[in-house]
Amino acid sequence: MTMTSNGNPLGALLPRPAAQADSPAAARALTQEEAAILGDGLHELFCAQARALTMGQSSSLPQETAAELTASILYTLGVQKDRPESYACLLGASLPERLVQGRRALEQKTAQAKAMGCSSA
Repeated sequence: MTMTSNGNPLGALLPRPAAQADSPAAARALTQEEAAILGDGLHELFCAQARALTMGQSSSLPQETAAELTASILYTLGVQKDRPESYACLLGASLPERLVQGRRALEQKTAQAKAMGCSSA
């Protein structure tokens, strides 16, 4: 599936393995092998979500839409693109299952906020 006219939008958002062993986060950062495995899983998840978004009518997305979808997936999974160690919780997990769990958690938080009167909706 071609996601954008410029290629894979996930590339810039995937975890990078620790480059320097003396980095404070290096001890918890992903190895190159882990990053590759996780990248493949995130790519599959992205493709599935893109198909759902386009209802299977298109094999491409505008670059901005692809970037927003990627950011949404990562947020829902509970990872931060600038914190490689935050991806470790996804290793060995079913990413589609984690996405469903993340959505449920976000829906609960939204409902709690609405119940407290914190929503303008």
